[in-house]
Amino acid sequence: MKPGGKANKGYGRTLKFAIRNLLKDKFGGGNHATRRSHAARLGRFRTFLNASGVSDFKQIERDHLVAYGCYIGELCDYGELSIAYGNNLVSSANVMLDLLTNGAIARVSPSQMVGRRTYVRTAEPSGLDPDQYRPAIEDLIDKGHDRLAMMIGICRLAGARFREASLLCLADARKSANRVGEVVISKGSKGGRAKRKPRHIPAPELLVELLATVGTRIADQTVIPTTMNYIQWYAYAHRTWRQLAPEYGISSKFHELRAAYACERWAVLTGAPAPCVIRPVGLFDVLPVEQRLSVADARLKVAIELGHGRVDVLTSYCGSMK
Repeated sequence: MKPGGKANKGYGRTLKFAIRNLLKDKFGGGNHATRRSHAARLGRFRTFLNASGVSDFKQIERDHLVAYGCYIGELCDYGELSIAYGNNLVSSANVMLDLLTNGAIARVSPSQMVGRRTYVRTAEPSGLDPDQYRPAIEDLIDKGHDRLAMMIGICRLAGARFREASLLCLADARKSANRVGEVVISKGSKGGRAKRKPRHIPAPELLVELLATVGTRIADQTVIPTTMNYIQWYAYAHRTWRQLAPEYGISSKFHELRAAYACERWAVLTGAPAPCVIRPVGLFDVLPVEQRLSVADARLKVAIELGHGRVDVLTSYCGSMK
């Protein structure tokens, strides 16, 4: 039985109370363990919804579910959650939306959102072509989305993860890019302090220009506004980019920009396109023949630049040669 009222489809005034009543109503008086498990897992989803500005069941859309799945995937990728538990968290969010809409909202695949390590890329990543991402960055700046433009630039041109790009000190990056032509990525990297090693990434001309112009205009130390915490920034940036990305023909997944960086570096270092790329390698400025690396050496170098300790993970970025 619903407690009544207009908020949260009659299940209660707050999301926490409403989720508990929704599970009780749909699962009946029994299934105590099932209800407790879902309620415990949905606490994280509730926090994410609040950070996204959602305070009522009626405001929840599938985009929120997709963004939450990406967020949980990021936590699993960083080792903060196990892949099994991450799958369970996304599954519980699917269950909640099923109960609310009677299956009207399509589920997201927990394995696709969380289990990215076993993925072998077979298609060219979105945003590989400079004619795609350069106009997007310029238009975002024109529209007043400086922080989002800076994020796109850092992820695509330095191969940074979303968290790394968010926590990058813009002033330090600007000085390093101007002085030695590199951007040093350290904050937000995987592995914890004991394993974390700063990554020195070559800074292309466009990134140097962005740091000097857009980076200077951003008053805060990082792209994250002082009025937001990380979860709020994550929700805002992903929501805004999902709305704008189709205008430029680019995927709304920031991880695709990182894959595009990896494929570009593969081409630059070897003189040949990455296994997943069909178009000619002439798209990029490659190293002179005498300076080119073997495929094995290039794989290792790109993996290190991406911040991975295992070369085999590169198949999810550049594809497999098998």
